[in-house]
Amino acid sequence: MRNLEEGERALIERHLSNALLIDKNNRTIARWILNNTIELLDNCIIALLIYKGLKIPEKLEERVKLAMEPLSEIIGVDIVEELEKVLPLLSSRPLARISVSELTEICSVVQRVFEGITGHLKAQGVIVEDFTENVRKLLEEEKKYEKEIGYVHEAKQSEAELLGEMGIGTKLGNKIANPSNFSWVYVLTNDVITQEILNKNEEIARTLGNIYKSFLDIVESIREERISGKACPYKSTDFRLIIALEHRGKTIFEMVEEFLGILDKAFKETLKLPENDMERGN
Repeated sequence: MRNLEEGERALIERHLSNALLIDKNNRTIARWILNNTIELLDNCIIALLIYKGLKIPEKLEERVKLAMEPLSEIIGVDIVEELEKVLPLLSSRPLARISVSELTEICSVVQRVFEGITGHLKAQGVIVEDFTENVRKLLEEEKKYEKEIGYVHEAKQSEAELLGEMGIGTKLGNKIANPSNFSWVYVLTNDVITQEILNKNEEIARTLGNIYKSFLDIVESIREERISGKACPYKSTDFRLIIALEHRGKTIFEMVEEFLGILDKAFKETLKLPENDMERGN
């Protein structure tokens, strides 16, 4: 083994620490992709079952199993085998540790289902090109929040230029280093009604603009602390920051059912208490 200098050992430890953080991030992102993929599969399966005139089961696993026969007719028998293989991973997704290879396999199978169902329903005249065109236009149309984010970027550029005029850095240098040049905003949803609201609601747009400005303030605070001695000056801006905020709503019926389940569990646990514990409670 080569004898390492102290500086080399410290660098190795730092880069491996970074790698461990990135691996943890990948697992978080993989979970998010998996949840989105499951929603993609579920929407496609429900559309197919409605087309076939079948009653929609309550659970995803039951819906997928019911759709197996029509899927084998539309796509091929092999799709049934592939779905049966990945179904256990879908049903246990809150606990399963999904590997990259498993995630790739699930995404590939679900993509085949998506393309197969949409292709079949197009061929049957159930959905037409206008439908897919409308969805494309919805995604590509001008969004109010993008303007607000643009205003924040321009404000940051003006601020950088002003600091240069005050002798703090240079105008050009400050503008190049503006964190807004290296930041992106992703606003994603799983249904067209919410997408329409996001595209057109001015109050939401202003709020998103404020969130983006606060995010850039956080980036600048991290830069300042890094440059104060925690990182080499030329590496003070070399880091990645992702702050993901997600709302995963449920239907009113699902929320009520979940609440009743919690009450039922609490009631049963209470009944299991020994008599002396019940007396002390009274």
